[in-house]
This record gives sequence, structure tokens and C-alpha cells, in this order.
Amino acid sequence: MPRPKKRTLQFRVFLIGELTLTNLLDWLITLLLGGILCFNIWQLGGARAETQLITAWMCGGLLLLHGLWFALCPQEGRYAFQKNALLLMPFLAYALLQWLVISPAPWEARGDFILVLEAFILFWVAIHNLRRRQHVWLLLAMICFFSALTILPAYNQAMRRPAWCPAIINPMDGQTYGVKLSAVFHGKAAGTMGSPAAFAGLMLLIISPLLVGAFCRRLTPPIRFLCFFLALMAMYALTLTQSLPALLAMTTGLLLCPFLLATKPKWKMYAFLCALLVPVLGLTYLYFTQSGFSALVNQALKGEYSDPRPALWLAGLKNFLAHPVTGQGMSSFGWLFELRRPEGFNFSPVYAHSAYLNFLGDFGLLGVLFVLPVFWMLTQAMRTLSAQPQFVLLEHPLKRKVVPNKRMFLSGVLMAFFAFGVQLFFEFNLRVPALLFIVAIYLAIMIKCLPTTIYHLSANKLTGPVCFAAAAVVTVGLLSIASPYLLGQAYAFESERLNETTIAALNERFTPEAETLEDALHFAQEAVTLDPNNPRLRTDLAEAILNQNFIHPAAHAEYGLLAEEQVRLALELSPEYLHAWIALGTALWMQGDYAGAQEAYRKGTEIAPNNAIPWYYLAASLNLEPGTRQQALVAIDRSLELDPSNTSSQQLRMKILIP
Repeated sequence: MPRPKKRTLQFRVFLIGELTLTNLLDWLITLLLGGILCFNIWQLGGARAETQLITAWMCGGLLLLHGLWFALCPQEGRYAFQKNALLLMPFLAYALLQWLVISPAPWEARGDFILVLEAFILFWVAIHNLRRRQHVWLLLAMICFFSALTILPAYNQAMRRPAWCPAIINPMDGQTYGVKLSAVFHGKAAGTMGSPAAFAGLMLLIISPLLVGAFCRRLTPPIRFLCFFLALMAMYALTLTQSLPALLAMTTGLLLCPFLLATKPKWKMYAFLCALLVPVLGLTYLYFTQSGFSALVNQALKGEYSDPRPALWLAGLKNFLAHPVTGQGMSSFGWLFELRRPEGFNFSPVYAHSAYLNFLGDFGLLGVLFVLPVFWMLTQAMRTLSAQPQFVLLEHPLKRKVVPNKRMFLSGVLMAFFAFGVQLFFEFNLRVPALLFIVAIYLAIMIKCLPTTIYHLSANKLTGPVCFAAAAVVTVGLLSIASPYLLGQAYAFESERLNETTIAALNERFTPEAETLEDALHFAQEAVTLDPNNPRLRTDLAEAILNQNFIHPAAHAEYGLLAEEQVRLALELSPEYLHAWIALGTALWMQGDYAGAQEAYRKGTEIAPNNAIPWYYLAASLNLEPGTRQQALVAIDRSLELDPSNTSSQQLRMKILIP
């Protein structure tokens, strides 16, 4: 007789399930995924270098856990790889090529590549480790409900404390420090994201899943009511951002709701009318309660309001047309914008205010080719959604009709993608880490609902260690790329902050504190040590050296010489960097080489003929000698023509006219 099988003792815990190594690792990875997202949502969208440094280490830990899960937990003696997860690897390789070879600003492209790599890691891990619907539910709940917590500070900003922003964790000293919301955003809701547009993007990504949870017959009534309440709060918070593109995007997303959520024709009609009514109510509320918004509307009706976006869109389009195949290079927009700057445009943009034009200008048609799998997946998701039944019958504990899990997941993420995609026509929110990470998780959830091919690898004594070693290699690669770069960026931001404090003191006619200037110089030196091939950091170091003149005025020539050395190294790396030419002019000026300073400033006007700043410096240098005072007047008139409201240029013009 065959021997009876031995019974094994299994423990099951509510929600978690069996207490096995595989299951516990899945839950731990799910919680870490949610922790990364929540941390970035709270820390100004994860945009600051200090936050990105912590995020890089968290992603490294996540990848190591994922590799450990692969190594220790083969399923039925095999390792499984999702085919759809591999479809985005060509774009990752292309982004690496852009950073190392194509981009004219590799020191900037490095930061964007780190962001792309982290998003891919989250995407890859989510596809393979969110293996049960409970994992997906928990992760969606963490995203939606933690994002909803940011609504309360958004209300506080719009109505009571316009300068509030969350405290930033600084890993360099383990302390936190406060930042203030930019004055240009006062009166608008920005939540914890630090920008109304980014906060609106966060609300767009959670409104749709919350509405699905509220109106799909699956969750319990109290949870459905909570989802509906949070969705209304999110809509109101989005309205308080006063972002018209975000209101347009929310409207387009809401118009999809009747067709995906309602089952009866009359309910579809009622829901469609409500979706049209929401933006009307929002705009009416803003017009009668927010004086700044009503003033902008009145200016627009009179034709007096101007938006900087068209100029940025035109620059992005010109970048693409100049190099349509490969693009200008990743992260090149802000670095090359001076070549496209129109007259009278006095902003300093980093990205075009359109994610699509920015992508085309950076990556070209090759980049579009490599992201086509995403559009294919979206098409497959819509086909899968249309094939899903409206309801299924539960067998336990009560026989009631409920919406299938797959239909709920697909409805929520597809509506969120559609609304967020509309906003991307007007914003560059994919460059915000928190938003990009949420998009990566949503994409992974969508892919898990699709039929796909699974690649299997037989498990043996060698494959497990190889899988873990591969995860370790990628982790070490990520941290070796990210840690010195992001730490250098953090030092540079601290140096810039201290320099701004010095400038503010000078504007108020106070003597700058010696300790502040010395700290700024120290941080700038540390930044250059960590990232020596970054011309921006070398220029910042030169400016920090020049500022030492305020506490040691007798040594101005020595400081000018030291600054000149740094600036010339920066110009070797990027000969077209405007701020380096201005810093070179100032360094030569401090050494008494006035002719060299004029030449440097004149070079700046050639690089950026429509920027008022180099014309101002050229006028100041020409005003030193009576014989060139007429040329100085021409230069300062050009500066005022480009920026009539610049008080420094106005004062310099009076000084030239009345010596």
C-alpha cells in the first residue's frame, strides 16, 4: 500500500494568507513599494536631490528583496518572467545611450536617467511581486488614501497659510529643514508637492480609482462612501490649484466615468451631465471667491493676458525639427533654450510645458518607437476591459453580484491615464518623481490584467544565486551612479540657498555673514569634488569664490583668479553656457582686466541675444570708461527693451546718463 502523505502544518492570517517565505516577501515588497511612493508624495514630489538620494537607496533595497524572492522562491521548480515587462527594456537602453553619448548636457541627463531607471525598477518589481489581488488593493489604497491626506495641507495653503511646505529630510546631517512655497503660487493649492500643477497631477491620478471604488459594486458600503467623499475632496482640491489645464483634464476623465461605471442608460445620462457640471461649478467658485483668478479671467477676456507656454512649445518643436531622429538629447531643453529664447521672455525654464513636445525634442522619433509598447499595452487593456462582464456572482459568503476585480482595476487606471495624459499636453509632470512612480505602478497593474506570455527558467543550484547576483549588480550600478551625483546636487542646492541669502542681505544693505559665505564655498567645493564634470557646479563654485570678496575685499584679485580657473574648466565642458561667461567676466573684472571682462560679457550676448542679463553686465563693464559710455547706453537700452521691469537695469541707465 502507498504510504500516506505527511500533513504539513499551515498557518493563515487574515488578509496576508499563508505564512510562507514567498508570501511574506511579497507583502514586504508591496509595503516597501507603497513606502517609496508615499515618501516621495510627502517630500515635494521627490524632486529635491536629498529626497532622490534616499529614494535611490530605497529602490536599491527593493531590488535586493526582489532578487532574494527570485532566488529563494521558485514556483513549481521554475522562475517566471513576464514578457510585457521586458518590452520597455529597449527604451531603458536608449535612455542610457542618450546620457552617455547623445545628450549635449550629460551632467543633466544623468539625473533624468536615474529617474527613468528607478521607475523601471518599480515597474518591474510590481509586475512580478503583486501576485495576489490583495497586494494590488493594498498598494492602491496606500496611494489613494495617503495622497488624499495631502488635500488638507492644500486647503490650508489656499485659504490660510500660503507659504507652507513640508519639512525636507536631509540625509547629509540627519536633520530636517523647512522650505516655503514659492510666492508665485500663493493663493493656490499645492499640497505637499510644492507646485500646483504637480499637485493637480496627483489628484488626477487618484480621482479615477476613488470613483471606481465608490460606484463599482464590490466594496462594502462604508468604504464606498469614503471613496466618494475623498473623490469629492480631491476634485475640490484640484479646483483650488486654479489650473485650467488640470480642470480640463479632470473633465475629460469624468466624461469617461458614465461609460465605464454606469450600467443603465438613464444613469449614464445623469452621470454625463454631472461630469459637465463639475468644471462649471469649479470655475464659477474660483471666479467669485479668488480675486487673482477673476483678474486673470478678465485680462484674458480683454486680450491682455499672456501665457508663456506657447513660446516654450515653439522652442520644443524647433528642438525636435532640428534633430527629428534622435532628438536634441535627453535633458537638453533647458540647457539649449537660450538659442530659442524669444524677445521679452524672461523666465528660465528647465523643461517645455508639454511632456509630449519635451519627449520629442529630447528623444526624437527613435524614442517614440521605443515607447510604442506602452500604447500597444493601452490598446490591449481597452480590449480586455470591453470583454469583461459587468458583474460576476459571488459564491461565498453571500451570493451577490459584484464587479470583477479585473474590470475595476482596468477602469481605474485607464481613466487615470486618460486624464493625466490630457494634462501632459500642458505640463511636464512625468519629470516629477512621485507622479512618474505612480504611473509606473499603474502601468504594472494594468499589464497584470492582460493576457501575456510567461518566460520560464528552470530552477537549479545555479539559477537562484545568478538571479540574486543580477539584482545586486543592478543595485550597485544604480547606487554608484546616483549616490555621488545626487549628493553633489544636494551640496550645490545648499550652496545656492546660502548665496541667495547673501544676495538678499546685500539688497537690504546688510553686510553678509562671514559664516554664511564660508559655508556656501565649502558646499560648492564638495559638490564639484563629487561631480567634477558638471559645468553648472563649477560655475556655482566660481560664484561662491567671488562672493568671498564681501568679507575679504582686499583679496579681490586673488579670488578673481581662483574663480577664473573654475569658470574656464566649466567652459571647456560647455562652451555655450551663458552663466559661465557671465561669471568669467566678473572674475576678470575683479582682476582688473576690464577689456577681458567686456569680451566675456559680449560673448554672453552672442550666445543669448534675447536675454536681458548679459546685456546688463556688458553695459556695467562699458560704463567704467568715458570713451565707451555711449556703447554702455546702447547695451542697457537693449537690456530694458528685453526686460522693461528690471529695476537694476533702470538704475544703471540713470547712472550712465548722470555719471
